[in-house]
Amino acid sequence: MLPTTWTYYFLIGLLVLLYYTVALRKQNLFLLAASFGVYGLWGLVGAAILLVVTLISYSCARFLESKGKYKKCICGIAIFSTIGVLFIYKYFDFVLQNIGFGGVLGKSLVVPIGLSFFTFQCYAYVMDVYHGKLRAECSLVDYALFVSFFPHVSAGPIARASSLLPQLKQRRTFEWKNLLVGVHLIFWGLFKKIVVADRIAQLVHGGFEHPQNYSGISLLFYAYLYTVQIYCDFSGYSEIAIGVARLFGIKLGINFSFPYFAKSIGDFWRRWHISLTKWFADYLYIPLGGNRVGRAKWLRNILLVFLVSGLWHGANWTYVAWGGIHGVAYLLEKGALAVITKTSRLTAWLHWLITFHVVAFAWVFFRCPSVHTAMQYLRGICCNPGHLNVGGSQVIAVFDVLFVGLVFLIEGIQHFQLFSSFRSRNRYFLKPVFWVFLGVLIALFAVNHKGFIYYQF
Repeated sequence: MLPTTWTYYFLIGLLVLLYYTVALRKQNLFLLAASFGVYGLWGLVGAAILLVVTLISYSCARFLESKGKYKKCICGIAIFSTIGVLFIYKYFDFVLQNIGFGGVLGKSLVVPIGLSFFTFQCYAYVMDVYHGKLRAECSLVDYALFVSFFPHVSAGPIARASSLLPQLKQRRTFEWKNLLVGVHLIFWGLFKKIVVADRIAQLVHGGFEHPQNYSGISLLFYAYLYTVQIYCDFSGYSEIAIGVARLFGIKLGINFSFPYFAKSIGDFWRRWHISLTKWFADYLYIPLGGNRVGRAKWLRNILLVFLVSGLWHGANWTYVAWGGIHGVAYLLEKGALAVITKTSRLTAWLHWLITFHVVAFAWVFFRCPSVHTAMQYLRGICCNPGHLNVGGSQVIAVFDVLFVGLVFLIEGIQHFQLFSSFRSRNRYFLKPVFWVFLGVLIALFAVNHKGFIYYQF
């Protein structure tokens, strides 16, 4: 059930009404049943895997506190049940194909929705218990809800036990503030997804699949549009998930913080998919030694983290190339910034412009079906300028560009805190007007709902 359908929000409304009528001590059990019910609509196999991974990681964490001499063995079981399951479903065939054995599983194993997200959550929880950063959770209901909470289990944000579990222990009663914040985030997320991202997806699809059929200027136009599409798709889901969670009195961490206003690649990754960036920093970069090692090993650590983060998105060399581009750009940037001693408004704008185009260039590899197609796409931009052909109605393309401009305008106002005093004084008037405005745009311009891009990861 997609969180872009009326059916989903009818169900959410019903669940919220029931949730605040059940006894406070039963709220977690109610949410747990609802979470597995909603997730089970995606497929019973996925729900079974979610249950098994939850039970194994919960049991391993409990044993880690009581079985000192078997800690490494228990930790190994937890790793196999999380990262091992992820590897089998997403990467086993990819590895075999690249060492010359061909695929074995083929399409017989369909990757469950959200597998990469809930396995990462379970792995991080067990590692925190193993290293003594966190006490093992005693309540199976609370832990299972932490893993399976339906607003974020499908595509994040990746929750941390240290942040979410304490909330699940607290009393949660209805608050108007949570309702207002939740509705606001849901409307904004829906607009970004089904008015902006899904409309752009229809426009740019042909260019990325068959770049040889398009002029260079058209391909460049599509690259810019896809840069916005993927942001609106990713951040739109996160905002919907965070908003729905707030309706139940639960706060999930922010996942995107105006990434396209970043002035460096490092700054971009502090703003883009924040929960995933922090996960790789805490559970891969730091265990490798982080920046507390020699220069050669630090370079290795940086490149490895970026390459693995690319591979996390899927078993395709395009994702590895995407991660590698960001890794190399990050290292070049570190070297350049070490030389530059003076900054000005002009250099700040230049840094933003370079960062944006590096990110947009890398998205070409992320979106194209193969590295060969991505190279063909880039050659088309450089060698075949031609004329702009949007491949459809010019009027539709104009509206899509206007919606892109609207996203940047609204987020620019928020990012640069423009009219902050006016917005603060009139927030009780502006928010309802904003919701009506977005509701009208959604009703008039939304296209057929597509699954979120992150569902495939």
